[in-house]
Amino acid sequence: MIKITKISVIALIAMCLFSCKKENIEDIEESFTFQYSGNYCEFGICADDITIYWGDGKTSDITMKGIGDFLKHSYDSVDNSLHTIHIKGTNITYLEFSLYSQDYNLRDIDLSECLKAIDVSKLINLSVLNISGNAIQNLNLSKNTNLSWLNINHSAIQNLDLSKNMDLEYIYCGNNNNLKKLIFSKSSKYWEVVILNNANLTEVVMPKLESCPNLVYICFNNNNLSTSVINHIFENIPKYELGYYVTGFMGELYYGNIHVQGNVGAADCNAAIAENKGWIVRK
Repeated sequence: MIKITKISVIALIAMCLFSCKKENIEDIEESFTFQYSGNYCEFGICADDITIYWGDGKTSDITMKGIGDFLKHSYDSVDNSLHTIHIKGTNITYLEFSLYSQDYNLRDIDLSECLKAIDVSKLINLSVLNISGNAIQNLNLSKNTNLSWLNINHSAIQNLDLSKNMDLEYIYCGNNNNLKKLIFSKSSKYWEVVILNNANLTEVVMPKLESCPNLVYICFNNNNLSTSVINHIFENIPKYELGYYVTGFMGELYYGNIHVQGNVGAADCNAAIAENKGWIVRK
């Protein structure tokens, strides 16, 4: 019933790092429900004890003791029926619903449009959420105040409100053609990487951030941001505090860079606003 892939191992290591540093984990029962279409379901989860109601009359009781794993379930139906899956457990800190968690050497299953809806409002301990490559249009994260790592790349989300997620460090929201509005938290001192490229953003609400000592990279490439919105971002990002500039693994401009190429207002934006804070502006 359980399969771990190479990418899954990396994700689970990251999950452990994020989960262990939280000091306010509460040992109470939590629950959430999501909908999946198709005859196969796979997801990653870290918790203590969980009970899964698969939506086909079958139930699984699993003791995890805080060690994450990827779980899978096959349905008897051969069509793409919609299944409502309910999970309850304690200390649920990690969730991953991603097409990248599959083992393509063993099977050719496309999960990119299987996850239709998910409610994580009762998961108060959740710190890592990966729902990339899915068809979710709405995502309410207002109750997930422990969230520190979010990946919604290649999804169908239209508006994203992160105003309550003050512990976020990594935000991956690229390649979302439907994403138009993004609201950031007033206090995001833990930010390290913010990637929001290849979306359809026209509005970004970013309160003034006084200090993000670990923030190394910001990317808003290929959106529909106007000059005024780009300048608004420049005005509210904190100073680049690391003081050195390096490239990424593929030679891309990374540490100390903010990218706004491919936006309608990039050519006329006031790059000096960000440059005076130590950032290298790529437009």
